[in-house]
Amino acid sequence: MNQCRIVLILTLLIVAVLLTSACASRTGDNQSERITTPTNPVSVTKAIPLIETKVEPNCTPVVNIANSIISGDPFVYQSQIIGVNYSRNRVWIFVPRTAETVQAIPENKTNYLTIPHLATYPLNDGVYDVIVEYADDLGHFNLIFKRYNTQELMTNQKGDLLLDLSDIKKGRITGKEGADIIVGAVKATKWNQTIERITLNVTKAWIRIDPIDDHIIGDKIPISGTTNIPIGEIIDVEVYSANFKPSEKDRMMETSSLKYAVIPVTKGFCGNNKWNVIYDSTYMKPDLMIAGAAAEKRNASAFQFFNVTQATN
Repeated sequence: MNQCRIVLILTLLIVAVLLTSACASRTGDNQSERITTPTNPVSVTKAIPLIETKVEPNCTPVVNIANSIISGDPFVYQSQIIGVNYSRNRVWIFVPRTAETVQAIPENKTNYLTIPHLATYPLNDGVYDVIVEYADDLGHFNLIFKRYNTQELMTNQKGDLLLDLSDIKKGRITGKEGADIIVGAVKATKWNQTIERITLNVTKAWIRIDPIDDHIIGDKIPISGTTNIPIGEIIDVEVYSANFKPSEKDRMMETSSLKYAVIPVTKGFCGNNKWNVIYDSTYMKPDLMIAGAAAEKRNASAFQFFNVTQATN
């Protein structure tokens, strides 16, 4: 009996030891898990969709060039010659085929002079040589312009031929070469101090009309476009029938499709200013129409065609 109890007690002790080892092993495992697991939750960064932003088009940097104008601009310059009567001047503009002469307007008897817009109105894109001559105390100019039939000659007061402008007209020499001849002829004379040369950079004025969709009578028709003409200047916009003939008075009275508007130029992008107008087509007749935009002062114009049709049921 005693031996049985002893065996039983030993068996229970062995089982208890085994159970204790197993619990310790589990506790160790749990401790290992707690060590390797971060105490703070892992933060997850969610992808946020980008908001599309409107970016103005990249503009080509504008390089400011001295003596630059748009055709039709008056050109203001400061004379570098001292001791002359600035109101007694004559300006020669050497264009590709000839030399045009105008008079500059002095500003309040100073050495600032203005070449009027009518002189730059016909000029195209390009670089022009300008010679400004001032008269002597008696009002005499040293450069004399003479015309014989088809010949246009520039001489000095003695009558010596300096330049035959027909050479420029016929393309034998350029306007720049003609200016070189004049400057070279007077460089060593006593009246060298009454003449000066300027380089004028001209950008031709332009107007563009955006494409116009076809419309049904009664629509409001937007007409818009761009231009390099300065902000605030006026553009004349007309809409009329392609069959319109101003010489036919009956047709002029009959048509109600002639529309006219005076539109100011507003600020645009990258040096291209803009303009726009809306026409009411309620009283138009079905026809092929022309939209025309022009700046008379600038010698610039543009046209677009579009159709106006009757609404169908």
